[in-house]
Amino acid sequence: MKNKMLLIASVSLMFACFSSAQAQYLGAKLGYTSATLAGKDITNAEKRNSMSGGLFALFPLNPLIALQAHATISARGALQPVQDNGQTYDAGVRLNYFDLPVLVTLHIPAGDAPVRPMLFSGPCMSFLVSAKADELIPGQGLTEIDLKDATQETDLSWIFGGGLGVPVGKNLLTFSVQYAIGMSTIDKSVENAFDVKNRMLSFEIGFGFGIGEK
Repeated sequence: MKNKMLLIASVSLMFACFSSAQAQYLGAKLGYTSATLAGKDITNAEKRNSMSGGLFALFPLNPLIALQAHATISARGALQPVQDNGQTYDAGVRLNYFDLPVLVTLHIPAGDAPVRPMLFSGPCMSFLVSAKADELIPGQGLTEIDLKDATQETDLSWIFGGGLGVPVGKNLLTFSVQYAIGMSTIDKSVENAFDVKNRMLSFEIGFGFGIGEK
């Protein structure tokens, strides 16, 4: 219930701000992600490293505050070593999401410096695209199973991050790092659901085309 109320409040804020703001930059971004699963029912989970990519828009509200709206595809989940007959396998849970984060961005004044530091934070609603896992069959190794029916269709997380913006003419080159914390379990079980939450660290580079007034 708290997650739903937070999402409603965030979406309401987004539309209120977007209705009074014009996008200054529209662009694309590419990221390197390091994801894992956390929670009281998770042990020995290792990072699943992958890539992410998508589009973004930057809406300035004043010289210091802006909103970022993104639409991206990201890979999450985790790996866990398992052994069978003396051989070690990297069994994994592979989750793919379509993400819609809305981030409040604070631009930090840097005088005459050619870069513009920024901090940002905000909610991200993610929609499950696929969910696969590896199951160990003794003597046969790993086989892939589908977990989509057992995984929540949506996942609400909160993002914290920061980065640098580098003007390139009227365009903007961005470098950023961010951490997404899943706020509820992704286990779809109605009763006795396992405590399994997404965690993801991202390193991103983006290029925005200037379309509005600075």
